[in-house]
Amino acid sequence: MTNEGLDALLAKAGLRLDREYRPRCSYRKTEWLRTACLACGTQADYRLAYILDKDAAGEKVCRACTSCGWQTVERAGDVSFGCTCAKSKK
Repeated sequence: MTNEGLDALLAKAGLRLDREYRPRCSYRKTEWLRTACLACGTQADYRLAYILDKDAAGEKVCRACTSCGWQTVERAGDVSFGCTCAKSKK
C-alpha cells in the first residue's frame, strides 16, 4: 500500500497517520499504525488489518468514539482521562 493509499483508507476510516511515513511506502496488514481520530483527536495504535476489517464492515474504527456512543466530549483528552460526556439530544 502506498502512502497515498494509506491516507485515503485512513481518511475514510476517520483517522490520520500520526507518525512519519515508512521510507519504502510499504505497510503490512499486521503492522501497528499510530493514528489520531479526526473526530475526537484521540491517538491510538491500530493494526492495518483491523482498520481494513472495520472499513469493510462500515463501522467506526476509533474505540474512543465508539465507547462514548452517541455522546459528546468537552475536550479530546476527556476520553482517556475520565470522560465528561453528555448524552446527545439526537
